[in-house]
Amino acid sequence: MTKLANFIKGNKFPLFIFLLTLIFFYKQLLHPNQAIYPAFDLHNTYSFLRIFFVESVKKYAEIPLWNPFSFGGEPFLGNSQSAMFYPLNILYFLSPDLIFGYVYLLDFFLLGLFTYLFAREIKLEKFSSFISAITMMFSGIVTTKILSGHIVIMDALIWFPLLMLLYEKSISTNKYLYFILSGIPIALMLLAGNVQIAGYSLFVALLYLLFRITDKGLRNDNLLKSLFRGVLISGISLLIGFSLAAVQLIPSYEFSQLSVRAGGLPYVWASDFSFHPYQWISIFLPHFFGYPLDANTYWGFNGNFWEICAYMGIFPLVLGFLPILLKRTRLIIFFTVLGIFALLFSSGRFSFVFPFFFYHIPGFALFRAPARFLYIYGFSISILAGFGCNTLFSEKVFTKYKNPLKKLSLMLLTVISVSSLVLIAIYLNLINIPNILQLHGYAIGNNLQEIRLLMVKDLFLFIILLIFSVGILILRNKHSVNIGVIKILICGLILSDLWIFGLKFYSTKNLNEIYPALTDLKYIGMNSSLFRIFDIDGKLIEEAGRNKIYSVTGFESLYLKNYQDFLWLAGDHAKTPYEGFFTFYKISNFNILRLLNTKYIVTDKNLTSDVIKKRSNLYELKDTLPHAFIVPNAIVVNNKNKLMDNLKNTLFDYKNNILLEEKPPYPIKNSSLYQPVKITNYSPNKIELFVNLTKPGFLLLSEIWFPGWKAYDNGKELEIFKTNYIFKSVYLSIGKHSVRFVYRPGSYETGKKITFFAILLTGIILLFYRKHKNK
Repeated sequence: MTKLANFIKGNKFPLFIFLLTLIFFYKQLLHPNQAIYPAFDLHNTYSFLRIFFVESVKKYAEIPLWNPFSFGGEPFLGNSQSAMFYPLNILYFLSPDLIFGYVYLLDFFLLGLFTYLFAREIKLEKFSSFISAITMMFSGIVTTKILSGHIVIMDALIWFPLLMLLYEKSISTNKYLYFILSGIPIALMLLAGNVQIAGYSLFVALLYLLFRITDKGLRNDNLLKSLFRGVLISGISLLIGFSLAAVQLIPSYEFSQLSVRAGGLPYVWASDFSFHPYQWISIFLPHFFGYPLDANTYWGFNGNFWEICAYMGIFPLVLGFLPILLKRTRLIIFFTVLGIFALLFSSGRFSFVFPFFFYHIPGFALFRAPARFLYIYGFSISILAGFGCNTLFSEKVFTKYKNPLKKLSLMLLTVISVSSLVLIAIYLNLINIPNILQLHGYAIGNNLQEIRLLMVKDLFLFIILLIFSVGILILRNKHSVNIGVIKILICGLILSDLWIFGLKFYSTKNLNEIYPALTDLKYIGMNSSLFRIFDIDGKLIEEAGRNKIYSVTGFESLYLKNYQDFLWLAGDHAKTPYEGFFTFYKISNFNILRLLNTKYIVTDKNLTSDVIKKRSNLYELKDTLPHAFIVPNAIVVNNKNKLMDNLKNTLFDYKNNILLEEKPPYPIKNSSLYQPVKITNYSPNKIELFVNLTKPGFLLLSEIWFPGWKAYDNGKELEIFKTNYIFKSVYLSIGKHSVRFVYRPGSYETGKKITFFAILLTGIILLFYRKHKNK
């Protein structure tokens, strides 16, 4: 009992962090058989990715490297959002749908714990570090990630404060152990499924490392040696981190080079979801631009609510401002500048910072939504709030300054007075919000009276929170109340504020309510043959994969550029080359869909040719091509424009001719006839077929060509030809053929070897270090 009591006493704040996490997720804990909800993108995308991964491993006893369900088939491993090798994703084997809420719970706890440990490492008091932790983990920036369902962002984000902690330890102790250990959070960020957050975190952590190394070198009058050590720390950590994550990074890089985002994004699209300077008011009044679960009130400038939410609570901002006024140390200045920089970068096209990085710093042109950088602002505020707590309870400050909190209290009272006048004016319609909003394009069509009510509520709560903030400052300034009581008041004020804001953004729901049985999918699923659907309106995209139905389209943000070019030939479409979906206005070339083995078309549009109407919005495509078939002849077209012209030609005979980009070492004219081929086994990484030919010809497979696919005929490797721009085919002679297509990319094999040796080498070094330390 003594040991347990000592452990609890020594770790009470980490235990408080865990307890508060459990309380925040009480809805999930009270309903363990329900899934977290609404969590939009989680149910749109990530639930299918996790379910597909888990079920594939269980059914085929191997990890799925290829995803046959989306975009006609695409690399699953190459899609970084699959996060196949992220260690914590093993939890999904318990129950893919239900475990998401508990993964969020774990992420919140780890984010708070690592923030606390980092704050302790930079010499913040335990209570101050605790305030930093709860400010970060329950901030609007973080809690809205539940509403959006951006689980991969959370999974990547939580390792940032751990990397900062290990970099700080590397500097303060000069121990190579921390050089090595700092590579682990880098690897975890890269494996978690969001390269953008990993890239931003690495950039900021390296900035912090450079600052601390330079600062230490200047103070010790040994700048050159310190800079060398900084290069050594960053070099070792990056080498270890990237090596440990190579099994994911190399296939992802291969996929990205053939995707729609190869070579970077155009500036207009990359700068979408910028944090408009007008919306900086939401830092203080989070619902000023509406409520995200009520579409009739949201009138944000450039993006949705959860991408541009920067609410950190009111008292943390007060605390963060306190050390800037009274105790400007180098670290305080660094995090102040970092917070301002993060706000400017998040402003995207509305400031000079993001354009500079987009055009001049390699890597930044690959990412969309600069407002995602706001978590760096949030982390800066949380650390500054910790410094503010240190200042608030520092007797040295009260010795040095007479009434040190008086100036800040007067400033806040002024803000309270002005805000109260504005509140009264809005409430009495002296400031007519609906009339003003009618002049604003973004607000047209929304419920203006409801927006006005949200503004009134926000202003009222803002004033109340400021009054309580001033009250705490006055109590501390007068030394009239026990410090323990003041600390309880501070915790209560921050948690009340952030939980009132954040708790409404998640709930739980039964799975059959989240994923209702759709009659169209039931009808489609009755057909047991291998085929794809083309969901023009996007009604079934989210549900198709979950119901084991193969789709021509998908919901992922990354897909092959060649595939997009091919599918666009089907008809008139919106030219949105970087969106994660396709928008068609009219289908005029049904042969494109036939080649994709499309059996059903789902749309509200009225299709009159080439189809048979089955249901109100479901059509069956006439005479679609099977998944595999024999074609006798090949036409060699090594010019892309001519190749595309052939594909556009609705009279082209696809049953008797294929289009090749290079001349094969086989006859291109053969006497065989069009013949469907039986598929005997179809799994994510392997496709097996059997055919008996009396005459030679080409076996065309309605599967996307991609590096890493290999073909074998009766055990002998065949050459795969890129066919009809996106498909693959092989040449077969007379006789019986057991053909096997296997996806085993060299990028995966190379990455796997690098990761294996990195794990082995890192483990040996750590064991050697431990043994040496014991001696």
